[in-house]
Amino acid sequence: MAASIPKRRRAAFAFTVLLVVANLFVLNWIARDHFARLDVTSTKAFTLHPATIDLLEGLDDLVTVRAFVSERAFRDQPQYATWPRMLRDLLEEFVAAGRGQVRLEVKDPTDDPDVAREARTAGVREVQLQGRDDQSAVVFKAYAGLVLSYGGRPDEVLPFVFPVEQLEYGLALSMSRLVRKRTVTIGFNSLREAPKGLALRYAGAAGMDENDIDRNWRLIRQALERQFDIEKVPMDREVPAHVDLLVVHNVSGMDEKAQFYLDQYLMSGGKLLVLADGTQENAQLKALTARNNVPDALFAHYGFEIARNIVFDRQAYQPDPRLPPRYWFPKLLSRYFDPESSLLNGIDEFHLMLPSSIRLNPPEGVEAVVLAKTTPSAWSQEGFFDVRRDMTPPENLDEYGQFDMVGLLEGEFTSYFANRALPEGVETSSRGPTREEFEKAGFEVEDADDGADEERDDEPDEPSPSGGGGTGGGTQIAPMFVQARSPATKIVVIGNTRFLAEGAPQQFPGNLLFLWALVDRLTTGSSLTDIRNRSLAPPSIRADLTPGARAAVRYGGMLGVPALVLLLGLGSVVWRRARRGA
Repeated sequence: MAASIPKRRRAAFAFTVLLVVANLFVLNWIARDHFARLDVTSTKAFTLHPATIDLLEGLDDLVTVRAFVSERAFRDQPQYATWPRMLRDLLEEFVAAGRGQVRLEVKDPTDDPDVAREARTAGVREVQLQGRDDQSAVVFKAYAGLVLSYGGRPDEVLPFVFPVEQLEYGLALSMSRLVRKRTVTIGFNSLREAPKGLALRYAGAAGMDENDIDRNWRLIRQALERQFDIEKVPMDREVPAHVDLLVVHNVSGMDEKAQFYLDQYLMSGGKLLVLADGTQENAQLKALTARNNVPDALFAHYGFEIARNIVFDRQAYQPDPRLPPRYWFPKLLSRYFDPESSLLNGIDEFHLMLPSSIRLNPPEGVEAVVLAKTTPSAWSQEGFFDVRRDMTPPENLDEYGQFDMVGLLEGEFTSYFANRALPEGVETSSRGPTREEFEKAGFEVEDADDGADEERDDEPDEPSPSGGGGTGGGTQIAPMFVQARSPATKIVVIGNTRFLAEGAPQQFPGNLLFLWALVDRLTTGSSLTDIRNRSLAPPSIRADLTPGARAAVRYGGMLGVPALVLLLGLGSVVWRRARRGA
């Protein structure tokens, strides 16, 4: 039969097959870096986030991703059968978006002792998972970890990356930390550490730390350490220059020396995140009272105030739908966030606990923005605080209103100490403002005069450079080791610390996300937290699609490619017959 086919036709057929194979090879090679995907989920769950793409396009050296995945073990379990494919798809999208700067190696340690040993050495451990066979639950062991290597730096390890829906965020976060040219440090201020036996909620009245990242803020530290270096910053000395953001979460009992070092950190261009409650627990009265040991004058100089009140809201945490909400846990919703600011982008909601409102009164050269407000159905208590589970909202509608809860001050600040005597015990610094900086800050500086040996009794004494504040009528100038004015910088202020206390981030996941987004955008300016926001929502088809469009998407994804291949095949047959007939 083969001999009856002319040699010329056989050669043409072989050439056609060879050409088809070559075309398929070229098309696959092109599609590796240039491909399209129709993603109609509401959160774009199957499309790389723009923040991830920006990160990958900015790579200047090769990143190697080694995936240790027990693919056979997962495929043997029906509920996990598709997981290895989903993982590979996402990793291959990272490779494609990396434009040659991301290399992927996938290894299965299941039946290979050498690969299993390599995984354990790299920091990936075998874990136990619960599956199910036809009759009962079963337990199986599997590897599912990633190791990222870059430029000779220590590897970033993701020991276990299940579920895959949150993998993009974890992978982008690890890659960001791995390729970052310098470490970002977040400082948490410390005044005087409270002894272990003293409850932290009573420490603030004694001028000690009432919040501690190693005691009642451990979850905060563990979370932020995935991306940043975390450091306690004692306020009895100069704030280290490598601190990119100082979280001021211990303000009660802050003496003038601590205020001076805080002031000079801000003047050097440092950013502040100020968390302060307007109330405190009174151990003797066993009740909440107004806080009276906050550095109000310092804060007012920068343009903000923490009110001595508690803000309640009808829109609040409600653990049991059969009971009234806990009005003292107001829920702050995204529709009441400032739409012009990117600091809270992607945050849907978070809860504050017994919060106080803030007031912004920015000085000249500083702009103020209210980032988050309560709903219009909020009210406050001042002076006497009555917080009970059976409390009822006010009946008088005039008592309701919106309250400012989170604020941003941005611009060039002047030093609170530029025209004051320095606190006792302050260590002098060699750094100091230039003449131009003094004049820009509004201080008079007279030219040195060779004939200034003769004192003129008719003029008031000038203050000495040591910080003494003269009593004459002349304009006082700052000591030479006080920086009088800051470059452009930022202060974010929140009238609450309790929203991050032990257990709160677990009860209200949005609180941790809110803090993380603020810290990330105040320091790196990145949008990686937006990826995590998206990964928390389960994938779902867009709500605006019609039922017919939804059905087309659902069945088109399953049958579209086979149908397309079938149509191409039929079209080829019809075309060839038409040519023969011609």
